[in-house]
Amino acid sequence: ELRQHRYPLQRLETGAASLDAVYARAADRKRLAGVFSWYVDVPANRVVMTVSEGGMRAAIDFVARSNVDVETLRFERSPLQAPSHFADVIG
Repeated sequence: ELRQHRYPLQRLETGAASLDAVYARAADRKRLAGVFSWYVDVPANRVVMTVSEGGMRAAIDFVARSNVDVETLRFERSPLQAPSHFADVIG
């Protein structure tokens, strides 16, 4: 089946890479609390960002610091909470 996509893959990958770069240089990653992940969803032709129920403001601020084309972006709310640290492994 042949499907037309609105956005070229390179544009989506560039957007995801821009989010990666902002995350890599983020001085305070606690400000990103509620932003769980982002990835290129090829079949949906979007960059998808997964956020917590209360994480939309952090996600919008995060996107604003990047060069991602907001037309290519889709937010998905997750009912789950961020992974937490259970134990230190020493040795």
